[in-house]
Parts: sequence; C-alpha cells; structure tokens
Amino acid sequence: MNAKLNVSRYADLSKAAAICLPLLFTACGKDDPQKFLQEGKVLFEKGELEAARVQYKNALQINPKLSEAYYQIALLEEKRRDWKAMMGALLETVALDFRHLDAHVKLGQIYILSGQLDKAAEEARQALELDQESPTAILFDASLRLRQGNITEALQRVERVLSKAPFNVDAIGLKASILVADKHPGDAKAVLIEGIEQNPDAVALRLLKIRLEVGAKNFDVAIHDYDTLIEKYPDDPGFRTSQVALLSDLGRFEQAESNLRKLIQKYPTDVDFKLKLVDLIQRRNIDQTETILKEFISEAPQELKLKLRLVDYYLTRQRYSDAKVPLNEIVATDPKAKDGLSAKVKLAEIALLQQDVARAESLAEEVLGVDVNNSDALMLRTELRLNKKDADGAISDLRIVLRDKPNFEKAMILMGQAHLLKGEKEVAESEWRKVLEINPGNMNAIVALSNQLVKRGDAEKAEEIISKAAKVNPSSPALLEMLIQLQATKRDWAGAHATLDRLKKIAQADLATIYWEGLLASQEGRTGEALAQYRDFLSQRPDNSQVLSSLVGLYEKSGRRTDLISFLHGFIEKNPRVIGGYDALVMAYLAENKPEDADKVIQRAIENLPDDVELKLKRVSLLESRSASLAEATLKDYIEENPKDARLKARLVSFFIANKRYSDASAILKATIDADPAGKDALSAKLKLAEVAMFQGDAVSATALADEVLKTEPNHIDALMMRATLRLSQGDSVGTLNDLQVVLNEKPNFERALLLTAQAHYSNGDGEKAERDWRGILGVNPANLDALVPLTQLIIRRGDWIEVAALLDKAIQGAPGNTQVLEYIIQVKATHKDWTGAQTVIAELRKQPQGELPAIMWEATLAMGQNQFESAIKLCKETLGKNPNLPSVMSALARAYEAAGRQAERIAYFNSFLQKHPDIGAAHEALAIAYASSKKWSEAERVLQARLKNDPKSIGVYSLLGKIYAEQNKGDQVISIYRKGLDASPANPQLLLELAKFYNQKRESLRAMETYEEILRSHPDNVEAANNLADLLVNTKNDSEALSRARRLVEPLKNSTNPVFLDTYAWVLFKSGDPVVALSVLKKVANALPTNAVVRYHLGEVLYKNGDIPAAKTELEKALSLAKGLGFLPEIERVNEILSQIKSPS
Repeated sequence: MNAKLNVSRYADLSKAAAICLPLLFTACGKDDPQKFLQEGKVLFEKGELEAARVQYKNALQINPKLSEAYYQIALLEEKRRDWKAMMGALLETVALDFRHLDAHVKLGQIYILSGQLDKAAEEARQALELDQESPTAILFDASLRLRQGNITEALQRVERVLSKAPFNVDAIGLKASILVADKHPGDAKAVLIEGIEQNPDAVALRLLKIRLEVGAKNFDVAIHDYDTLIEKYPDDPGFRTSQVALLSDLGRFEQAESNLRKLIQKYPTDVDFKLKLVDLIQRRNIDQTETILKEFISEAPQELKLKLRLVDYYLTRQRYSDAKVPLNEIVATDPKAKDGLSAKVKLAEIALLQQDVARAESLAEEVLGVDVNNSDALMLRTELRLNKKDADGAISDLRIVLRDKPNFEKAMILMGQAHLLKGEKEVAESEWRKVLEINPGNMNAIVALSNQLVKRGDAEKAEEIISKAAKVNPSSPALLEMLIQLQATKRDWAGAHATLDRLKKIAQADLATIYWEGLLASQEGRTGEALAQYRDFLSQRPDNSQVLSSLVGLYEKSGRRTDLISFLHGFIEKNPRVIGGYDALVMAYLAENKPEDADKVIQRAIENLPDDVELKLKRVSLLESRSASLAEATLKDYIEENPKDARLKARLVSFFIANKRYSDASAILKATIDADPAGKDALSAKLKLAEVAMFQGDAVSATALADEVLKTEPNHIDALMMRATLRLSQGDSVGTLNDLQVVLNEKPNFERALLLTAQAHYSNGDGEKAERDWRGILGVNPANLDALVPLTQLIIRRGDWIEVAALLDKAIQGAPGNTQVLEYIIQVKATHKDWTGAQTVIAELRKQPQGELPAIMWEATLAMGQNQFESAIKLCKETLGKNPNLPSVMSALARAYEAAGRQAERIAYFNSFLQKHPDIGAAHEALAIAYASSKKWSEAERVLQARLKNDPKSIGVYSLLGKIYAEQNKGDQVISIYRKGLDASPANPQLLLELAKFYNQKRESLRAMETYEEILRSHPDNVEAANNLADLLVNTKNDSEALSRARRLVEPLKNSTNPVFLDTYAWVLFKSGDPVVALSVLKKVANALPTNAVVRYHLGEVLYKNGDIPAAKTELEKALSLAKGLGFLPEIERVNEILSQIKSPS
C-alpha cells in the first residue's frame, strides 16, 4: 500500500477498499510490522515520541502479539514519566514474551521506584534465570541489593560484570554509587575518573561525577566538568542549562545570565531559554523582570508563552489591570482560536483573584461553548464549583478531563477534594493514592493524603506514606522536610534527627538543614544552639522572614531582648534593603518602651527604601501613638511628596475618622469623587463616605450612598454588605437577607455574609435558622469565633455542656495555634468552673508565639476565680520581674491584692517596683490608684505630679489626677489640672470632654457649654460634644437663639443609630415646638432604652403635650419608678407636676 495515497482519486473504490482507507497505515496489504517498529525506533531516537507511538500502534495493528512493540511503548512512557502506562506496557510485553529479559529488568526498576522490593526481587530472579551471565540482569540485581542495604553483595555483582567487561559504563556508574552509599566518596570519584578515561564519550559517567562534586561542595570542579561537556557537545543545550541551574543555586547570577544569553543567541527562536533567563533575572532583581519580558515580546510578538509569562509577573505584583491588557489583545485577535481560548481562561483566573466570581464563570462558559472539552476551562469551573460546595458538578467536570487525560495528576487531586467535600473520605484517599502510584513524588497528593491521615489521628500511616515517598525520591529535600516536621510534631526527636541526617547528604539542601537544625534545637530547649543556627541561615538568606521571625521569637522567649537589639542592628547594617529586620527592631524598641528609638529605625528604613509606601504608613502609625498632630503633619508631608498615592490618602481619611474629624475625611473623599465621578476610585470613595455617615450615626445618608454605588454596580460586594448591615441595624431583616443572598450567589463561602445572615435570622426571631447558619460556617471553619461564640452560648443556655465541649475540641483541631480561640475556650471552661480543663488549654496557649502574656493573665484570672489570691500575686510578680513593662499584668496584680484585702502590700510593692523602674509610666498610675483606693489622696497626688515632671504630655495622668481631685470635691484643683493638661496638649478632646462633664455635674451649665463650644471649634465633628451641648441649651436656656443653635447641633443626629443621641434630637424638636415628630422618634428610643428614667420622662411629657393623657400617665409613672430604683432623674419635680395636673385637671 502506498503510504502517500491520494484519497480523493479513489472516492469510488469498492466497499472492501473503502474499509482500508481510514486505516491508511494498518496492514490492509502485506505490510511488515517490523518496518513500522524500526521507523518508530528512529523517531524515538529523534525525540518525536507521539510520531513513534503511531508507528508502534501500526505495528500492533498488523501483529497484536508483537511483544517488542509493547516494550518500545514502555520506553516511550518512561520518557514521559508516566509510570502507570509504562508498567501496563511492560506487563503486556512479558505476558506475550516471558523471556523478554529487558522487560523484566524495567519492571523491576519500577517496583524499586514504588518501594515494592519483594516484587522487584522476583523480577531480578526471573531475569537471571533467563540469562545468568547477562550484565543487564546482574547489574539490576546489584542495584536491588544496594537498595536493600546489602552493599557487599551489590559490589560483588558489579565486580563480576567488570571482570568480564571492564569498560561497562553502567557497571562503573553503579560501582561509584555503591561506594558513595558506603561512605567512600573519594574512591567513587577515582572510579568515575578512570571510567571516563576509558569511556570518554560516556556522558552518564561525567554527569554522575558532577553530582558527586556538587555533593562534596566542589562547585568549581563541577562547573568545569559542565564546561567540558559543553565543549564536547556544543549542539546539546541541556548541559548548558544544567550548568545555569547550578550557577543560579550558588548565587552566581552574572555567570548564569551570561551562559543563558549565549544559548539564546545560538537558539534565538527557543522560547524556553528566554523564559529561563526571565526566571533568573526575577530571582536576582524582580524589578527588571518586566523590562526583559517586554524586550523578548517585541522580538517575537506572536509568542504566547512570553505574553503569558508577563501576565504571571503582573499577577505576582497584583497588577491585575496590566495583566489583562495582553490577554485582551490575544482575545481580540481571534476569540475562538486556541490562543484566544487560553487567554480567556487566564482572564477568568484573574477575575477569580479579584473575587469577581460571576465574570470568572462567564468566561469559563464562553470557552466551553466553543470547546466543550477544554481541560483548562473545565479545571477552572471545577475550582469554582468546589468553592460553591458543588461537589457533584466538580466531579462531572473532572470526569471529562480525566477521560481525555487519564493520568492528569492535578485533576485526580481535585477529584479527591471533591469526594472529601461529599464526606467520602475513603474515596478521596483512594484518588490521592492513585496519584502516588503514577508519581510517588507528587507533593500535592502526599500533603493532601498525609494531612487527611493526621486529621483522623493516624499520624503513623501519614509518616509511612511520606517515608515511602522519600525512599522513592531520596534526593527530594521537600519530602524529608515534611517527614522532619511530622516527627517533630510527634516529639519523635530521634526520628527527626535521623531524617535530618539524610537531609544533610543532599546537595544544595544546606540552608534547609541549617533551618531544621535550628528548629529542632529550639523545640528541644537548646536555645543557644538554635539561635546560632538561625543566625547562620540568615547570613546566607537574609530575606527569609520565617527564619527571622523564629529567631526573634526565640530571643524574646529566652528574655534576651538586649542581645536581639544588638543582633538586629548588625543585621540591618549588612542587609539595608530587608524590611523584616527594621520591623523586628521597631517591635523590640517598642517592647522596651523606647518609641523614639523605634522611630529612628523606621526613618532609617525609609532613607534606604524611599519608594516603600508601607514603611511610611508604619511610621505614621507609630507617631500616632505618641502625637496625633505629629502623625498628621508627617502624613501630609508624605502626600505632598506623592500626591497621587491612593494609599496615603486613604490613611489620612482613616486618621480623620479615628479622630472624629468627619468633615475633613469627607472633604478628601468628595474631592476623589469629583476628580472622576464615574471611575472605580469614586465608587470606593462613596463607600468610605457611607462609612463616615455610619460613624456619625447617619444611617439614611449611608444607605443613600450605598444605593448610588449599587446603581452603577448592582453586584458590588462591599456596597451590598454595607447596605445589609444598615438594614439589619434598622430592623429590616428581610431587606438584609435579600442583599446577602446576592452576595452569597457571587461568593458562596463568604464568611462575613454568612455570619450576617445568621445574625439577621436571629434578630428576626428565627433562632433555628441562625443556629443552622452558625453550624454551617463551623462545618467549614470550626475555629470561626464569630460563629463559635453565639452558637456555644446558645447551647450553654440549653445546658448541653457535652456538645459545647465537642465544638470547642473541633475549634482547637481546626486552628491549633489560634490564640483567640484558645482564650475563648479558657473563658468557657472557667465559667463552667472546669479549672483543670482551663489549665490544659492555658498550657497550649503558652506554647504559641504570642501566647505567653495572655496565658499569664488567664492563670491569674483562674487563680482569683478559685480565691487563690496568693498564687495570682506570685505569678504576676514573677512575670513583672522578667518583663517589667506590662501594664495589663500590673492591673491584674492590683486586682489580686485588692481581692485579697492586702492594700498595704500592694502599695509597698509598687513603691519598690518604681525604685527599680522609674521610667515606666503605667507603674506610676498603678501606685497612684493603689493610694487612692486607700484614700491616701496626698500620696496619690504626689506620685502623679512627679510623673508629670518627667512626662508633661501624659493625657492619662492628667485624667487620673482630675478624677482623684473630683473624689475629694476639690473642684478648683480639678479645673486647674485639666487646664494644665490642655496647655500641654491644646484642644485635647478627652480632657475637654471630662472637664465639660465635671462642670455639668457641678451644675455649672454655662461653663460646661463654653467648654463644649471649645471642643466643637477644634473638633466640629465631635458628636458627643454636640449632643451634650444641645441638651444643655434646651434644658437651661429657653430663648429662640439657644433653641435655634440646639436645632442646628442635633440635625446631623436625626439618622443616628445611637438611642441616646436620638433622645436628645427628639427633645430638641419638642422644645422647638414639634411634638408630633418628637413623639415618633421617642417611641423608638424608649424601645431601645426601656429602663432609662429620663427617656421615659421625655416620652411622657411629649405624650402629654400631644393629648394622649393615659399613655403619658403610664410613662411618667414608669419614670418615677425607675428613678426610685436608680436614683437619678433631675426632672422629678416636673414629672410630679404633670402627674398632679393629670389627677386634678383644672
């Protein structure tokens, strides 16, 4: 048959001939299968694997029992690293020809790879029975014995081959491997050198020697050996790329780059070399990545791989808009072509990153509308469906993918996740095990399977799986690191150190070895050794934040902060561009109560990294804790330097909001909106404006702004969440649930929306649905406190402590290191007086990186809960002895002394403490409070006055002194100290508010109003000052000017969610002659504050004015009753007057 048959010429062939046509190459005549077999081998040697496969299949069409064709297919699958398919072909080979010695050897090698040494031994036996003198069979038997640890027997068999064939390359290589395993690397090297001299073209021996040199850290020799190979085989780029990889790992980036550029020059159309150069440059200096990629794209504008790599770069920098540009260009060229579909899938992935689920789904459906079997789109839709908990839909998509790609490992792993989502744990584990049969080193499958085993308490099986994978891939550092981590978790220190010894033998695992040596030393309590290892690691990889964090934590835990500060100064000096060093040093100085030094560190960081906005924001936050005015001025300076930086402006808005300067915040946001009313920034600004309105209690304006955003973008998640929150606060649970449903259609697992849904159901009186919602959230995230707290409190009220315990146990398992969860569990157990259980959780809390201080506080709380005051006192004193600057521990100690009735000891302790630590401000306040508790006023005053000499701007000290003077009825001193504080910190709203309230308590209404006016001049958005001033104006003055001023003050309060402010608003309306509107507002206020006597009086008065006498009488009598119980109702005379009029109408 003519292989180049022109089908069109034979359109009218007979039926018999027509049957042959579709087969073309398949034995319709007298074709020889050996011909196709030989053609396949030629194609295989050229690397044309799929073309070779066609020829092997053609041979099998002619002769289905041709064993050699199956063997050649097995070799082809070996090249593709599809071990499962390779094994299938080999089993077919030996089934057809049991005497196929090479097939038995290859089968045995697969069994060794998968750790099935018994089956490998059987194949070795079969091969040797076929030919006892076969070098292939003998060497395979030797490699098996090496794997079994029988070094002597392995070496004997290799020598047997070499005695007859001294130049046998495989035997020489295996002998070298045996000598390395027997810890004779020098002898191994000598064997290889001699073997290379005997076989100068034996590439395998040269590569084995390079591996040996790298293992011995003879890197220059290894690089020279690569040079030899490159010179000998100039047309094989593989040697140069391997050398580049080694140079890159050694940090010799310039040499690596030079070699890659030579390759690119020689092979200008090979995109893979260009991508390797991009990867190298990104490792060395990420900022140059974009430039080199754009250069390559300009040279080859049609090359999709380069464009997609540029997209990936943009995604790593979260530059989503930039990433979309090249993708949209590809789609625009031909949206239905292969490249166009690939670009659409990538655009869908970006949409998913931006949490635009609807867009991602739409793009995936567009691709599948053109190509129903597009595996990339199906995989993306699978992930979307998994996110929505649609396990069945995900499984359906994955079956299509796996039908076309039966060994697609990622799809098999996702299939396991889908089954796990359905609760089919055994099926999930089975899927992951299948992956490991195909590729024993698949890390994702190993992690998924071992984690699942650990979750169900089978850590031993998990260790077995990781150990097996590590045997199959003995040079994989990642597997050994997983094994060390698991063994350390089990506190199997001997096992962890044995695995660490194996890690040490792997070339290029030096840094990993240092890290794990440090971690194990730390966990075993060998602090000095651990610190030395971490320092060694950081000297080589200063940018590793995890190791730096571990080192800082260890210094802190061992009480060596001074040494830490010294180390960090040296670290920064050597690594001026590593931000982590500055951050750690700032935190250390703040812990030492040295904010000025911390500020100097951040300023130094900004000098070295002037374009880093995050550093500037950190400095602003640091300054804000010391001086709001300085923080504001600094932030404005930064904005002047970078007027277009949105982050700096957003920080200024947040600053104004935090300081209740809502007008200033609104001005910035309105300017942003005016600059581009239809832009994205305008939408964000409107939402922030709505947030400002919420802070001011203006729910109506906030809702209107959210509505504006939703008119532009109906599915805007943040706007929907804000409107849902507002609707819930207004009692509109139906509207809330409608908004939340839209959110959850877009983001089915959005916890904030799920939590708000539960809250809406609960507020609507539907506790059953709320409980279902909370349980659903905890089913996915057992440690979600916002669901755990209300659910457990609900169950506690039912008295089911067994279920509470089960939920708390799941929370710990779900987030074993979450300190907030641990603290809540301690709180619950303490409430239930489960002291032993609480102590167990405290011990766990203490192990966490930031858990030491909370654990101490809880231990003290538990001790006091059991009236063990001495234990609490002792614990707090020991803690302060180690770290004196802990105000929370001082407060706990003070409470313990007070509960024990040991005031004198409390005073003596803090006096002694201050002699040792005179600069700790919290201790001065603690001593003053101790004196005040014993009514030793002069001593308290003396301590605080002394403190003010050292820190004349301490607002807390002025405030405390003011309260102490007030307790003694020393009105003049109260006023004097507040005014002194205001001289030091002009217009401070806290001091002014306290002073105004003091005047009001003393019935000095005029001075109180003047002070409130003073506040509003400097802080016009201070709602509390406006509310209190308006109340004073209508209650102490009755002229039109005062009423008009009060009306203006309360106007912004009319949409407030604060019932106290609404009460003032309604009372001002009433006093201004609007009793009808006032009544509608006061009814809402009374529902919110049912036990407030003043509110009941206001409602009664307004009802009386509106002519509803019975209702007025009821409310006024309630006011009197409440006043009697609570002892507060300034308007009691007016209440009695109205009631008297009601009883005796004129």
